[in-house]
Amino acid sequence: MLAKKPLYSCTICDEQCQQLYSILLRPTMGNCPYFPSLINDIKVHTIDSNGKIGNVFVNHVIIN
Repeated sequence: MLAKKPLYSCTICDEQCQQLYSILLRPTMGNCPYFPSLINDIKVHTIDSNGKIGNVFVNHVIIN
């Protein structure tokens, strides 16, 4: 029996997916773009210790 991949929930739109892409909310990594304006719309517990949130590919492309 094949193991099912876990489903993750997008921080921005709550869509269920098997892979999330990261967006930075704080300037923590050199020249990487970051989006502090999203902080007001995101629940604090979904932001990791590096200032990243997980989102589906479509949102990642739109924002970046």
